[in-house]
Amino acid sequence: MTKRVMWWNLPIEEVEELARENKLNTMSIKHITVSMDAIDPKIFKKIRNGHLHKVVKTVMELQKYQKEREQHQYGTFILSVNFLVQSLNAYHLPEFMVFIENNNLPVEVQVEFEPEEFSIMSWDENQREDLLKYYLKEINPQNILFCHRVINTILNSFKLGKKKRYLQFLDLLTNKHFSKI
Repeated sequence: MTKRVMWWNLPIEEVEELARENKLNTMSIKHITVSMDAIDPKIFKKIRNGHLHKVVKTVMELQKYQKEREQHQYGTFILSVNFLVQSLNAYHLPEFMVFIENNNLPVEVQVEFEPEEFSIMSWDENQREDLLKYYLKEINPQNILFCHRVINTILNSFKLGKKKRYLQFLDLLTNKHFSKI
């Protein structure tokens, strides 16, 4: 018999309600991803039309619940936080990465492509390069690896010579072959 996999996209309030009613313990949960596209409450409100403090509280409670669930043998799940880089929050990624590191949370950093007006890829090359330089200066080298999707997206928009120079620098910075990540 094949197990059915279901993907649910639930608002934070519904996850909180399931937790309050102890319904999460009866579910076979494999992965929970929480979108947290800003660390600044005003930017978060603009992007998600929600309250950052609620999301942070829920992430912390889910992290605690993850350990309790394993202790009580309800099964394990992966908890990760998703950050979608876009025009409004692009310069907040380093601050977000500090939050992630301080709270020992797995992270997925993605790039917004559409709608185009929200995408950093609609910026001119100088703006994208300035953003890349900012990331390389402000983000801890170990955390740069978690940002590979956004960094590679920016690099792939450059001409080959410029891209190679940055890749060489990233290889040295991270002690990895960055282009293979």
